[in-house]
Amino acid sequence: RGRGGEGAVDAAKSPRRDTLGSPGTRGHENMVKQGLPDVLITTYETAKAELVKFVKTPGGRGTSIVDGPLLERIRPLNVLWVCDEISKLRNRNTAVYKAFDFVFRQMRKTHPADHRVFGLNATPLEPGWGNAFPQIRLLRPDPMPSWKACGAASGKGRDRVGRPHSTEARMHGLHLACRTAA
Repeated sequence: RGRGGEGAVDAAKSPRRDTLGSPGTRGHENMVKQGLPDVLITTYETAKAELVKFVKTPGGRGTSIVDGPLLERIRPLNVLWVCDEISKLRNRNTAVYKAFDFVFRQMRKTHPADHRVFGLNATPLEPGWGNAFPQIRLLRPDPMPSWKACGAASGKGRDRVGRPHSTEARMHGLHLACRTAA
């Protein structure tokens, strides 16, 4: 079942850690019975489903994000997050990105000095630093410029066909902002 299963096998070899691999849709029920593991290996989609709930705003057009069952249980804990292939979180408009942004913000409020997030990635930054900005902003939001400043630095515009693009000269400014923060 993908790389999550391989990681669970590797982590299970460690005699000092309780490991639960990719809990799936019934993962919360299993964790209620067994308790939280020391190591949880899962996918972004499964984690999103367990960590947060998207609730339709009554009388409104949008949705808001609230704590899910797993986030309620881990909020008081000091959690080390290791996000493998963080390039999956490069688009801030996706539900998965919004979920992890919410979770990390909530955990930083609860544990301002101790919250740690590591992002692993072997994927090239395509098509450039514009894709890296959301990933770095998840990992280290404080030193990063705002989204508005990012747009100004990257010179977002449209090409002749109407596709969004960033000018090469302005991408250098965004590159420097990201390198300074990372």
